[in-house]
Amino acid sequence: MSQYSNEEYPSLDIPPAGSIRFNTDSAKMEIYNGEQWWEIDATSPELQTGGTNQGIGGNSYGGGGTASGGTRGLFGGGETPSLTDRIDFINVDSTGNAVDFGDISFARRNLRSMSDRTRMIFTGGYTSGPATFYNTLEFVTMSSTGDVTDFGDLTVKRSRHGGFSSRTRGFAVGGYDPNSDVIDYVTIQSTGDAVDFGDMTSARLGNRGAQSPTRGLTFGGKDSETRNYIEYVTMSTTGNTADFGDLSKDSYQGTAGSNAVRALGGAGSVNNAGDQTTLMQYVTIATLGDAQEFGDLAQNHLECGEGACSPTRIVIPGSFSSNNNPSDTIEYQQIMTLGDFIDFGNLTTNNNGTSGGSNGHGGLG
Repeated sequence: MSQYSNEEYPSLDIPPAGSIRFNTDSAKMEIYNGEQWWEIDATSPELQTGGTNQGIGGNSYGGGGTASGGTRGLFGGGETPSLTDRIDFINVDSTGNAVDFGDISFARRNLRSMSDRTRMIFTGGYTSGPATFYNTLEFVTMSSTGDVTDFGDLTVKRSRHGGFSSRTRGFAVGGYDPNSDVIDYVTIQSTGDAVDFGDMTSARLGNRGAQSPTRGLTFGGKDSETRNYIEYVTMSTTGNTADFGDLSKDSYQGTAGSNAVRALGGAGSVNNAGDQTTLMQYVTIATLGDAQEFGDLAQNHLECGEGACSPTRIVIPGSFSSNNNPSDTIEYQQIMTLGDFIDFGNLTTNNNGTSGGSNGHGGLG
């Protein structure tokens, strides 16, 4: 990691700690620690457990910490093509194959997740034969390995829903059984049943979520048709979603993720016929408006896994591809750049409909 002073790279305003920028002179990403700009790379102290430099919100990027340092991403459940109870994990700030973490309580797909710096909560899900939907809430401690522990229940059964989190609250948004507009929330460091927060503007499934420390965003989804909606809530309050802007393409069962500044969303299906797009788009979370093009995933995804993020990266796991087979691919890109996604490694098995999250996403500040 390289250190730069404000004098070397002056700006009109002193930025808040945790601000991220691209230095066009060095072609490097940098983060402001409250005193200086630091060049970011995968071995940076801010990306390691116990690092002394301050990251976003005055916390080390490792948050609750991981065995390998950096930000830990978890992917739970899915379809391989048989349903699985497996949880995989990666270090978001490196590259390589996923490792077994433990198991959710029973095999299912299309569950979602919410997390803070230490806990991840898996929410809902679906099993087939016959079709059954669940209101399950269960959690793991991300810095360790092991199986889930019961947390409580959602207010409604749901799958293919969105999820986002702040430092204290986790949210389940929309979903199916039948199409729902309901938004639930929990206090992540407690246990117990979810509480009603408000509603989306319409009932739909296949939406995806992202967040900053204050705002939760939901992208796309489908009611009678696939949609390009972007909506948001202020997570510290309660109430219904408000309009944020639009995606340039409809997105159903796509993917999303964010750091504290920028949210990415898109990919998935663009219509009821199942035609797909690889296009990812981005918004600046603090500013209302339509999404802009970011780049493309490496392959078409009929249904994407949820992203796991650090303050600098988004990692996308698995998919249900155009040939109707689950995939074990993991892709990533730097959030504050623009460009196509790059190979990261592989899941422990082919997987579709897995739930992703991390202890370094944008809602943690």
